[in-house]
Amino acid sequence: MVHLTGSRETASVRAHELTHGAQRARLACAVVLAPVLPVLARLPLTVFLFVLVLRSLRLSFQVVDVIHPGRKPVSKKELREHIAKLHKADVNAVIVYGFQTVFGGGRSTGFGLIYDSVEDLKKYEPRYRLMRIDLGTKKTRTRKMWKDLKKKKRETWGVGRREAARLAKKAAAA
Repeated sequence: MVHLTGSRETASVRAHELTHGAQRARLACAVVLAPVLPVLARLPLTVFLFVLVLRSLRLSFQVVDVIHPGRKPVSKKELREHIAKLHKADVNAVIVYGFQTVFGGGRSTGFGLIYDSVEDLKKYEPRYRLMRIDLGTKKTRTRKMWKDLKKKKRETWGVGRREAARLAKKAAAA
């Protein structure tokens, strides 16, 4: 539970409590992998996956740890192909995002999602991530359209804006 009132330290302590379970799981894995890391350093690319399966959304969520010693950070396309091969899934049903490289290089951590099918991916993923993997299209509006939209937003405010949007939707449906 995060409380928005209070000092900045209180908020950071609450956020720490939320992520403590994930950190503990990662530390436990790090302790197990510690003797293996020197051997892994000689390999070109190693991927560790912490998997959480969400059947309601037809996907599996993963924290992806990539060890790439002596190499630049691995491309997302290469990671998608690697994860798809590991899980025997379609490359287009795999999405990776949010990767950050550790200071000094050699290790990156991010998130991955494997959907059951490409249709499920298109249904649940945000448009900007679909555009990154060339499955989505960008909304194209002319300059005139943008200006009209901006003018309409200026005309109504607060509750009136919601009411105007509801009436416009109703008029468009009729």
